[in-house]
Amino acid sequence: MILNRALILGALALTAMMSPSGSEDIVADHIAAYGINVYQTYGPSGYYTHEFDGDEEFYVDLEKKETVWHLPVFSQFRRFDPQGALRNIAAAKHNLEITIQRSNSTAATNKVPEVTVFSKSPMMLGQPNTLICHVDNIFPPVINITWLRNGHSVIEGVSETSFLSKDDHSFSKISYLTFLPSDDDVYDCKVEHWGLDKPLLKHWGMYEFHPFGTLFSLSSPTHPYCYLLNLMALNFTFQGFLMTDLTLFPKLHTPSLPHPTHMHRNVLYSEFHNFTFTEPEIPAPMSELTETVVCALGLTVGLVGIVVGTVLIIRGLRSGGPSRHQGPL
Repeated sequence: MILNRALILGALALTAMMSPSGSEDIVADHIAAYGINVYQTYGPSGYYTHEFDGDEEFYVDLEKKETVWHLPVFSQFRRFDPQGALRNIAAAKHNLEITIQRSNSTAATNKVPEVTVFSKSPMMLGQPNTLICHVDNIFPPVINITWLRNGHSVIEGVSETSFLSKDDHSFSKISYLTFLPSDDDVYDCKVEHWGLDKPLLKHWGMYEFHPFGTLFSLSSPTHPYCYLLNLMALNFTFQGFLMTDLTLFPKLHTPSLPHPTHMHRNVLYSEFHNFTFTEPEIPAPMSELTETVVCALGLTVGLVGIVVGTVLIIRGLRSGGPSRHQGPL
C-alpha cells in the first residue's frame, strides 16, 4: 500500500477513558479500556477494541461483523456482540462529519513513528523464534508494516495487532514474524507512514549492540572502515546479556578482517552496527586410545608414588627410633 500524502485524513474521532478530575491522581494496579472507537476517512473505516493493561483483548472486524479475540481461549468464557461495536462506529462517523465541517476540513498532524526490532527470546541457531517489530508514536493510525528477509518481502509467519491506544492519544502497533534463525539471513522491518519522508527500515541481525564510548583507529591499512574498541573499561549489552572476552566480526557483505585471537579483549567495529559472533575454537577431542594411554600412565605414576612414599616413611621411622644400649655381661 502506497501512502499518499495528498489525501486528507480530515479528523479522528477517538473515545478514550479519561481519569476523573481531582486534586490527586488515582493510582491503579490494572487499567482496562473498554470500547475504544476509531473512525477515519482514509483506509480502513475504523476499528473497535477492548484492552487490558495496554494489551489487546479483542477487536471487532467491521467488514465481517465478528469479534476476533487476541487469544482464542478467551472466547470460551466471554462473549461480545459485534453489533454494539457497529453502533458505536456509526456514532463516531456522525461525530467526525460534524467535526470536519466545524474545523474547515483541517488535516490531522502527522507524527513520526518510532520503530524497535527485537527477538522474543535469546537467539539459538536452528531453534524457532519470533521477531517483534514494535512501532510507537503513531498518528494518524494509518501505517504499513512489512517484513523483509535478505531484501525480499516475507508473508508466511507474519501477524500483527490492531492499533493500541496510548494516553497521549497516539497509537502503537506490533508485528510478529516467526522464523528459524540462520547466520546467513538478514531481516528488516519496513515501516511506511505519512510522518516519514521515506520508508523506514529497521535492521535486525543475529546480534546487535550499541557501544558506549570512543572508537579508536585500528592499524589495518587494508581495512580502513574498521575500528578497535577496548572492552576493558566499557560494557556492552545485547539481548539482556553482558558481553566480555568476545571477538566480533563485521556483518555479512562488509569488509572481512584477518582472523584474530579469540582471547583478545577487543571488538572489530565496522561502519555498520550489526555483527555476528564467531564461535570459540574448541580443541579436537582425544581418541579413545590416547585417553586410555594417558589414564594408564597416570595410574602407574600414582601407584609408584604410593610405594616410594611408603618405603621412605618406613626408613625414616627406623633411622629416627631410640638406640638400645646393652649392659655388661
